[in-house]
Amino acid sequence: MVFILCILITGVIAEDNAEWHIILTGPDGELSVSPADVQNIVEKKGVSVQIDGQELKGAPLWRVLALADTGKTLGPGNIVHISGDTAIEIAYPKIGKNDGYLIIAAQDGPNLYVSAGLAGEGVKKISSIDISETDDWTLQIISSEDVRKISKEIWDDLALQYQKEKETKNGAFSGITISDLLASQEIIPETDAKINITGQDGYTAQIPWNKISGSSDYLIADKMDGSELPQYIIGLFAPDWPTPAWPLMHIDPEFPGNDSVGNIETIEIL
Repeated sequence: MVFILCILITGVIAEDNAEWHIILTGPDGELSVSPADVQNIVEKKGVSVQIDGQELKGAPLWRVLALADTGKTLGPGNIVHISGDTAIEIAYPKIGKNDGYLIIAAQDGPNLYVSAGLAGEGVKKISSIDISETDDWTLQIISSEDVRKISKEIWDDLALQYQKEKETKNGAFSGITISDLLASQEIIPETDAKINITGQDGYTAQIPWNKISGSSDYLIADKMDGSELPQYIIGLFAPDWPTPAWPLMHIDPEFPGNDSVGNIETIEIL
């Protein structure tokens, strides 16, 4: 099911008060979010930041979006489009449960504040936020020489040649081993190299190359039990606990474990 989550912000800033309102449309339908609703988030779960020497408190963006997602359906595969004086788009996993993205009510309107080091830039006078679904993705392989971008189409072609399968207690996974994936790109890491695998949410696993080289035990999977990976795999580490999976997930000999990175965005050779 495809849906669009839209936040439209309109209003007038009085001398002392913000009188804007938010029309929020998402999985739960349309609702009106008032400044009082946002302030309620700030009072309960607000985050303080220093901006131009002034301490301000904002509402985490993911908590505002959650007002229209009580079923918690947002996740990998959702893209957040934010428009105002400028426009940006960010993969939802970078925003979800990340208090570095804040909605701050300023005199000239609601602004998006982005903490240093996070993806995206701030947006002033936000006019709309749309969340869309996508089934497209790109894996980046980063080496000292260049950055290779593996699209879904390229991956599917590689899988015809290199596909391997791995049985686990949680299901049967298929994909391409890290060793074969790097070889397909003519990348030969140094013996003492380390492989960093990072998900869109920032979670990273680092594995010595000498453990991976030539091994079929380190798999980057795109399928589980013959079907495309789900957004989340439930119960890997605790009952009802969701672990990001789609579109690619690392399956190693200890799976599930600390190196079980899902929603993979980059593989970097260090």
